[in-house]
Amino acid sequence: MKYMKKINAAIVGSGYGFYVIYKALKRLKNIKVIAVCARDQKKLNNIFKDKNILFFRSWKKMLLEKDIDFLAIATIPDIQTKLLLSKEIKKNKIKYFFVEKPLAENLKNAKKIFNLYKYKKKFLVDFTFLETDVFIKFQELIRKNIENINFINVTWKFRSHYNKYKYKTWKKNAKYGGGIIKFYLIHLLDYLNFFIGNFRIIKFRYNNKDSINFEANFNKSKKIAVNFDSNFSRQPIHKIQIIGKNLELLLENNSNQYFQNFKIRVKKKGKITSYVQKKNRLIKDEDDYRIFPVFNYLKKLIKNERINNLKQSLKASEKAEFLIKNRVH
Repeated sequence: MKYMKKINAAIVGSGYGFYVIYKALKRLKNIKVIAVCARDQKKLNNIFKDKNILFFRSWKKMLLEKDIDFLAIATIPDIQTKLLLSKEIKKNKIKYFFVEKPLAENLKNAKKIFNLYKYKKKFLVDFTFLETDVFIKFQELIRKNIENINFINVTWKFRSHYNKYKYKTWKKNAKYGGGIIKFYLIHLLDYLNFFIGNFRIIKFRYNNKDSINFEANFNKSKKIAVNFDSNFSRQPIHKIQIIGKNLELLLENNSNQYFQNFKIRVKKKGKITSYVQKKNRLIKDEDDYRIFPVFNYLKKLIKNERINNLKQSLKASEKAEFLIKNRVH
């Protein structure tokens, strides 16, 4: 039997980096996490049980001292920018990159990262919705019926954690890559591109700092309407409704879980069929459903000869920047 060399992985970030990315990496037998970087060293010692992992406070030191094959970044976007554009990273022969959205804290730096890594064979930006079974299924249904589709209506309303618990965080600040557009709505901008390809925003209105509506066109004259609110006090709503000739496709989730409990309903020529999202596939020591879609991403990153979603990620950043820069104050 041929020996399979272990892929040495490093993680920057101890929140999402531990609860989701590290636990997803543990599912891959040919991955060995050798280093983790975070400011809070006490936290790292408390949460990581593997004594073979080296902890670093400085990502620069980690990149210079360790031979890393796989790098996962789960930190503030402006730090992600500094890291991906650093001279230290150029000295390390990293083969696999798994980074967070938004790609950078602003479009200028997102373009720099795109230009530097667009030819990398294995580079993925984590847009978690796209690796759930229901979103993949919904894309197949849309592409199959695209000629008959005339209108897309998206309603996504929920209460963000920082609004619910009223705490201060970079996630509220657009300067650092936060704010409702770059931190939340960018998911929606990305999955619309995933479903239908390019679209053009033609009109938008900020209702307040947490809520925005916009209209867009795709395939020249077909319409999209979006209603987004990240400080919604009632039952959460995430509904994507596709309407066409003798056709209605509906992807919907009305639970407090962002990435699970979705259902698809297809009404075509009077016949109704449905599809329910696969049940939680978490295993021992796992408690976050996002582990499963991230695990799917990581499998693709390791197995595919070439996988790079930077172009699609940059398009989402471009539309996010458009909505921010053209806001009427």
